[in-house]
Amino acid sequence: MRSRDRLGWSTVDALGLVPNEIWTVRAGSAAILVVRGELDAASADETLGEVMRAMGETSHQRILIDLADVTFMDAAGLGALIRARTIANVLRIPLAIVAPSEAVRRLLRLSETDGHFRTHDCLDEALDDLSEVHGLC
Repeated sequence: MRSRDRLGWSTVDALGLVPNEIWTVRAGSAAILVVRGELDAASADETLGEVMRAMGETSHQRILIDLADVTFMDAAGLGALIRARTIANVLRIPLAIVAPSEAVRRLLRLSETDGHFRTHDCLDEALDDLSEVHGLC
């Protein structure tokens, strides 16, 4: 995914384009991965890699994936989320999706995988819920 500096961010915003980005923010023991743009075949592997890196850091005991700014998601993006959830379950790390965009919700619903993920409408709700979770996703 491209960084803001290399892309000429003001030009991109003026054109109404959303570049693909992912970054990680720490909130206590949670890693919050913020995904922006398209989660598709071109970005799925990098997104999964970032999630796995966050899981590998011993200080991150919870993983939240913020998908509010995802404008498009295809089967490859969905596959990355499913693989992330599977790995999190094996490692016994709670994982949740936060504020999924309508594009994400639609694909989860159509693929009948919406019930496979712990999903929250906002970050505060996710942090509160995961602080009480003792089981798996």
